[in-house]
Amino acid sequence: MVIQAQSARTSNSAHNEAILAAPFNIRLLGDPTVVLTIDEQLLSALPACYMNQSDDLDVPELSDAYIWRILDVDRLDQLARWLWMAGRPRPPLPLHIQVSANPEILLTERIQKHLVWNHRGIFIKPMPRLLLEPHFWDRHLSCLKDCLCSDDGTEQCDRRKAYRSARGFLFSYAALVRFEGDFLIAKDKNLLPSEVTWGAWREFVRQTLASESIYEEISPRFVFGELDTRILTRMLNAWSSWSGQIRYERYGFRYGSFFRDSFSVLATITVFIAIVLTAMQVGLATTLLSDNATFQSVSYGFTVFSLVAPLTVAAVVFYLYSMMLFFTWAGRYRYKSIRLRAIHKTLEKS
Repeated sequence: MVIQAQSARTSNSAHNEAILAAPFNIRLLGDPTVVLTIDEQLLSALPACYMNQSDDLDVPELSDAYIWRILDVDRLDQLARWLWMAGRPRPPLPLHIQVSANPEILLTERIQKHLVWNHRGIFIKPMPRLLLEPHFWDRHLSCLKDCLCSDDGTEQCDRRKAYRSARGFLFSYAALVRFEGDFLIAKDKNLLPSEVTWGAWREFVRQTLASESIYEEISPRFVFGELDTRILTRMLNAWSSWSGQIRYERYGFRYGSFFRDSFSVLATITVFIAIVLTAMQVGLATTLLSDNATFQSVSYGFTVFSLVAPLTVAAVVFYLYSMMLFFTWAGRYRYKSIRLRAIHKTLEKS
């Protein structure tokens, strides 16, 4: 989605500018002995290249399209009311606990994967240099004049959404890097730029958390800390199962884990059934229960259930697997067709 300049409601412009000011004024980056213009400072914070919306490599520029590309958590925001199933509505744990609770800190440049964990570790997005530049917030994350943002937050322009996502990301880092030990871990894992000092970071966090209404200023996704990949994958795939877009399954979902989880449940049910059948067999061997018509009926019914239930569960598992495999390959074929058409059009133009 490309951020577009909004029009209407001039009465809210002053209100928006006041809210969307940079949440800090300290400068953490740059050599104080080197004088750069604001444009040079911001351009120096950009990566070498990135993958654009068409999945082509592109050189980044300070456009609204690129900024939204790196800050877009819209899908997770739309699932905010259900995110409690994948994680707790609290700030993430500090890094010194993360390194002991997770096998590994996994770097990701996708903000959607930030603080998502699986059996291999937890994904953490390194701090983008742009978000540490106060001028970036003032120039590119503040609402344009006459935007459609409403005072009650029911209507938001895309810049407001990007601003709230960026605020939420800073909020998550304030929670991750609380102590000097966390700061040293962040520097060791290359999560923070090398020139950031502990003293400057403390002041940066103090200014960032100065707001009394922080939860109103961050994206709903960042109200939650760590999110479980397995649950999040199922939620997102249920929400957009046939979209042809990049989904979490490419990063966290494996068919082997699906079978392992499904058949572990089936094995647990089978063990329970075996225990009950054994108890019934012992009961039928006694004189008191062998002549009891009710017990005979229950034993008969449960025996039939024990034969049918595992087969039914196995059939459902294979059905779901077949459907997921079908939609995965159909999505890949659809994506292949779209990409090849785009490439052919590019070749024709050249």
